[in-house]
Amino acid sequence: MQWRAPEHLGQLPVQLEERARLLIAGQLELIREIEDARRSAGAHLSAVRTILTAQRANASVYLDVTG
Repeated sequence: MQWRAPEHLGQLPVQLEERARLLIAGQLELIREIEDARRSAGAHLSAVRTILTAQRANASVYLDVTG
């Protein structure tokens, strides 16, 4: 179910406008940070999966964590 704003509340009071802008800006920044973290985790998981599928029981495996 998608969130819907309550109806019949009227306009946001002027004294709360700046606070609302800051809240929205903060939420958008967190969304960007979460997306960056998700992409990074996906890249790490992909690298680990590559190693796990290529690994032989009698071979050493090295992972370059800096590059």
